[in-house]
Amino acid sequence: MEMRAGEDIGMGEDLTPPLPPMAFSLHDSFLHSHCSACSFPLPNAHFTPISPSNSPPLHYYCSPRCSSLDSPPFMCPPPPLEDSSHLRLSLRLLHKLFHSQNDTVGVKLDRIGGLMTNYEKFLNLSENEEEDEVLEMIKEGARAMKLLAGKLEGVVGVEEAVMCLVLTNAVEVQDKDGRNVGIAVYDWRFSWINHSCSPNACFRFVTTKTIPPQQVVEGESQLPRLRIYPAAMHGGAGDGLAGDCKSSEGCGPSVIVRSIKGIKKNERITITYTDLLQPKEMRQAELFTNYRFNCCCKRCTATPATYIDRALQETFVSGVDGLNLTSNED
Repeated sequence: MEMRAGEDIGMGEDLTPPLPPMAFSLHDSFLHSHCSACSFPLPNAHFTPISPSNSPPLHYYCSPRCSSLDSPPFMCPPPPLEDSSHLRLSLRLLHKLFHSQNDTVGVKLDRIGGLMTNYEKFLNLSENEEEDEVLEMIKEGARAMKLLAGKLEGVVGVEEAVMCLVLTNAVEVQDKDGRNVGIAVYDWRFSWINHSCSPNACFRFVTTKTIPPQQVVEGESQLPRLRIYPAAMHGGAGDGLAGDCKSSEGCGPSVIVRSIKGIKKNERITITYTDLLQPKEMRQAELFTNYRFNCCCKRCTATPATYIDRALQETFVSGVDGLNLTSNED
């Protein structure tokens, strides 16, 4: 599962149109200050839906339109967790997955748009291997989902599968000020893009209120087109992926992928899943813990190590006590 360039692409060009999320959830600290549908800051006269239990609502919206587009399931507050955004995102995805029409449950659970590749890696641990933090989060979240949504009869392990999907595919959504306001899961057009510690692409978020102006091409107005394709489909469109969970208009910020290097036709598209200003060992440990793979990109396999990785390792070993990281001048 990887995405490749469908044509030669220059540096600084959009590779995708704005891609809406399959599901989106604000972080707890932004629930009362931002719209739960579009993530835009709430105006003074925001729309507050009626809570069925006469308790304070969990979701607020900037307009009745955003409220009608969102229609979140399970309005009751989730059990106390450090941050319940992953749980609420999993509940939203579960709701959309099993209430969309014309698909069987078996097909959805088998593929869910091709995002389930890490499921067995996390749940099928050997007897001698201790459960790690991510696996415990999967199981804890699944237990909470069963309490809030009720067990789905005839579907074994669906809560664990959806929670695993969220933990391994959700990305932090940033606002225009660079704050992490929530998390979102996107379909195969974004989630199939692989990791590299020396990526050739990046991504940015846009809300329904800040979709970039339409570009005029040969007298016609249109948004940027999809210029990448799934490698497994040999250039096919991929719209028929089994288990696709269709996105809803306006429910969360869209994402746009953009090149940061020149990319040749059929070259693999890569982004980063981790902080690139970490030493190699820290990057590798984080990637394996969160995604269950060992990075084999050119930067990680370079012999001798790249200059930047040697410098990062030396800084890490010696500590940062001597660096004035709080000074604006530095």
